Amino acid sequence: MYLNKIDERLVILGLDGMSREILFYGVEKGYMPTLKKLISKGMVLRDMDCIPPLTLPSWTSIMTGVNPGKHGIFDFFKYRIVSENKWIAELVSANELEHPRIHETIGLLNGKTRMFLLNIIPGYPLIPFRNAEILQMGFFAPKILSSPLNILDEYRDYIDAANKIKFYKSVECEALKRGRELLEVYHGIIEKALRKNYDFYWFATPFPDSILHKCNIAAKKLSMLNKIYSEIDKIIKDITLSIGNLIIVSDHGFKYYRGRIYVNRILYEESFITKPPSSKESGSVDTVSKSTDTKMFHVRGTLYKIASSKLLRPLSRALLRIARKLFSKFGYNLVLEYETGIDFTRSKAFIPADKATAPPRFYIVLNDNNPETINKLKMILRKYNIVVKQPQEVFEGPYVNRAPGLIIIPGPSDDKAILSGTIYSQKISNRGIATHSRYGIFGAYFEDNVFNLDLLPNPVPNTIPAPIALLFLGYPISHLTDHIELLEKIAGNVRTVNVVGRWRMYKKLYALRTKMLKQ
Repeated sequence: MYLNKIDERLVILGLDGMSREILFYGVEKGYMPTLKKLISKGMVLRDMDCIPPLTLPSWTSIMTGVNPGKHGIFDFFKYRIVSENKWIAELVSANELEHPRIHETIGLLNGKTRMFLLNIIPGYPLIPFRNAEILQMGFFAPKILSSPLNILDEYRDYIDAANKIKFYKSVECEALKRGRELLEVYHGIIEKALRKNYDFYWFATPFPDSILHKCNIAAKKLSMLNKIYSEIDKIIKDITLSIGNLIIVSDHGFKYYRGRIYVNRILYEESFITKPPSSKESGSVDTVSKSTDTKMFHVRGTLYKIASSKLLRPLSRALLRIARKLFSKFGYNLVLEYETGIDFTRSKAFIPADKATAPPRFYIVLNDNNPETINKLKMILRKYNIVVKQPQEVFEGPYVNRAPGLIIIPGPSDDKAILSGTIYSQKISNRGIATHSRYGIFGAYFEDNVFNLDLLPNPVPNTIPAPIALLFLGYPISHLTDHIELLEKIAGNVRTVNVVGRWRMYKKLYALRTKMLKQ
């Protein structure tokens, strides 16, 4: 394929949790004039299908061009049993990544493309590659990192500014102000990087996801995001003033749901979940690291049941709001940890319930893999409009067996969020919540119309951005790339190459080198 391009450089801008509905609101209300102009000039916008709609596996699919069955990352965590009824949830790392990402593919092909990447997923450990400068601002890494190390010094002012910004969930939605401050720091990093004239930029930001998780009501009243919209538009303006080619992506959408469905309560009532012999043995999932500014308080199952009753619920919420406000004044984030009431070893099926506030989870773990059990579970959940599938029905590739369990497939018209909960939760609650939705966004503008992007379906798979970027930059794509037929429709004949073997070897050599340096 031959591309006649005026500007051979490319930017991919990642907006974590952005949906078309949220984005279009900002455009229609006049908060994003630059983006509106790009759309009028022919920017293609599509929903992007993200299964599961979780940050780590979805961003990894976006960066690799392959589904989790081929890249090996399905969830935030990998689970490890440490005692009879206790699991440790360890954040997945790049060590589990079985397919190279955009910059790694270019490096393995000895490409000359100069690259700057802000927040790659997974972000730890950072695996260095020639011509790739990486700044990892946390984003599911244990600390701020860079490759090479001197990048930390180069962006020190921005790093120090980011470290000073802490924002928690609160009724007053202080997260909006703190989030805007952090977004301005990201804008500064992007501005500085653009001045250095790299050939390829990857900028992944935690917005709007990090704000909407902490200020749920903003997902319902989008006008509250007006300053966030404006700052994102300024970033887009700076990008388009420097570079003529832009792809905008997100790893999932965000939506305000009018109610909640707690799956573990349903599974308990249907005898899939067994209670432990005593409350002290109640199953739990611990994350291996907890923030030093987080204060945890244990809530027993019986107390939770009483406090969440219809009569006492308003009072309980009011007291919790007051407590959170007091703790935030002293610089602490108040988190409650709940007794789950789940026996993880004896139960047939359950969603791993965190002891505290858990990220969205879209997997049901099975201890009983009998087809009759699976079919019965599917039928029961279907009564609540919950669709679950086996991993091999959704993914393909050699690592499908790494999936934690049955996959929950959220629907676009769902009006209730599907949550884990405990056996003490209500089955169905009319209490609203903002959380992940299935469809993110894909937007692309190329100065010279080098691809027939109008042929893209709606929604597009989230494996499309990486191969489009590689093809634009003049490289072949992985022979394992998903939807090659679709890529040939929009780009003509495409070259493929096996980079997976090289990636495995490179990872092994890097791990060996790291081990030797530590000795």
